[in-house]
Amino acid sequence: MTDEPPLAFIVQPDEGNVRLASFLRVRLPGVSSGAIKKVIEAGQVWVDSRPGRKGQRLRVGQRVLAATAPDERPLPSPEMPLEVIDVTPAVVVVNKPPGVPTHPLLPAEQGTLANALVARYPECIEASELPREGGLVHRLDTSTSGVLLAARSRRAFQHLRGLFRAGQVDKRYLALVSGAVEKTLVIERAIKSDGQDRRRVEVSYRDDVGLPSRSVVHPLARLGAWTLVHVDCHTGRRHQVRLHLASQGHPLAGDVLYGGEAMMGLEGALLHAAELSVEGRTFVAALPEPWRQLLAKLGWSQEDAGDGMED
Repeated sequence: MTDEPPLAFIVQPDEGNVRLASFLRVRLPGVSSGAIKKVIEAGQVWVDSRPGRKGQRLRVGQRVLAATAPDERPLPSPEMPLEVIDVTPAVVVVNKPPGVPTHPLLPAEQGTLANALVARYPECIEASELPREGGLVHRLDTSTSGVLLAARSRRAFQHLRGLFRAGQVDKRYLALVSGAVEKTLVIERAIKSDGQDRRRVEVSYRDDVGLPSRSVVHPLARLGAWTLVHVDCHTGRRHQVRLHLASQGHPLAGDVLYGGEAMMGLEGALLHAAELSVEGRTFVAALPEPWRQLLAKLGWSQEDAGDGMED
């Protein structure tokens, strides 16, 4: 047991027969399922003076003691750079660099965008429902760069999350893909978890399995063995752009997880969240320098991008 005073709860009539982990998720809002699991496994939760078990079902009137849950708030990192696109009283819009995780997954983790964000805008910590999110309303893969929104109040966070869930946020990505994309592609393929590899997702060919997903791919320029494309995401599933393009025989450059070719000197899939439009405003994120250099070597320049890709 820690030196911190324990948290004490009495199981109420409507909580009978609930599993211990589920009970604590409700009683400890803002603490992740992973953190609750670790507290239980560490023997820091007791049910009627006995060590609790994750799958244990509770009875009405039992007394549950839990050591103070770990602090999952991102640690401020003022030394980390942060590219701010725009700031309003409700939201901070930033350009995430490639190779930087969006937010911590473990207490005291450093090196994420959220660490840099809360150092400049500490109010973002209290905005999100999970403290570790640091106010960030959505996420990008570690290798993906581009526009991210962070709320500065709980009200703004809930409002923006609602817009995302309702499909009222338009997202446009820039991607470099293998092969020739000669015309607009409309990809409507449900996405499900990969039962063999937790790192991946896969296309579902059954109507009753997976999450409906829609991507519209617009070719911009043919660059040798590659095509530069815009992708309009009408849904926001995990790895959606990467999987949808790979399913059409056009894996992203650098995306070895989905069959893409590794690129010298660069890590991860070459995917950039270039634009995000919400409630009549459009935010544009400049390309990261490694992207610019690679595309220049392939014969493309920023001026070739056309409408919507200016800095």
